[in-house]
Amino acid sequence: MSLITTSMSILDGLNYLVWESQMRAWLRSKGLWQITSGNEKKFPPVVDTETTAIKQADYKACMKWDNKDDQVYGSIGNSAFLP
Repeated sequence: MSLITTSMSILDGLNYLVWESQMRAWLRSKGLWQITSGNEKKFPPVVDTETTAIKQADYKACMKWDNKDDQVYGSIGNSAFLP
């Protein structure tokens, strides 16, 4: 069992404030809060006129952001819908 399932309330609709506080603390501990809060923006899309090296760097930055964003949604989904 993961730490999130043992240390966080399950969202049941009535306990949103408690759950939200716990989720925010957990996301911060995982370095994911800046994605959730909107402070870390997704890297801008690649422009065709850029060199291949820049395109590759942009792609990697976008993928890193997308993966962190996926972690956020997965974490929230896991804690909100656990039985």
